[in-house]
Amino acid sequence: MAKDYFKQIDEYVDGELTGSELSDFIKEMNRNPELSKEVELYKKVHGLLNEMADYRKKREDLNQLHEEYLKSKKDKQNPQTDK
Repeated sequence: MAKDYFKQIDEYVDGELTGSELSDFIKEMNRNPELSKEVELYKKVHGLLNEMADYRKKREDLNQLHEEYLKSKKDKQNPQTDK
């Protein structure tokens, strides 16, 4: 692939290309099988990175919930009394 399409691929996958830019890019993908393969690879990588980000967020949320549960359990076992 002689031309560097990275910016266009990124914008295409993110849905940022519109109008003639979008139609020109789609035409170029149809003419250029190597570009089309790059776009598919980018979509897969982009999807996997998003899945990883979602996984990390869910893991952080679960860890926080677990810590809150342990704290509440400890507080119930050792209630503080005001004097």
